[in-house]
Amino acid sequence: MLLDVCNFQRRYLHEHIDSHTASLVRGTQSRDDDQRIRGIIHGLWLAIGIVDDVEARAKVAENE
Repeated sequence: MLLDVCNFQRRYLHEHIDSHTASLVRGTQSRDDDQRIRGIIHGLWLAIGIVDDVEARAKVAENE
């Protein structure tokens, strides 16, 4: 069940990354907006890394 939750979270985060990346491609009004969106995307990638870590730990704990 935890693995299903991790997969859901990962998909959700990837959807947000795609959305924010599309807004960067369209262009924003200022450089500050670009930087803010890049920061959000970076944070989302960090969150995916955390989900991956939780999933890996759950798999290890499941095998013990």
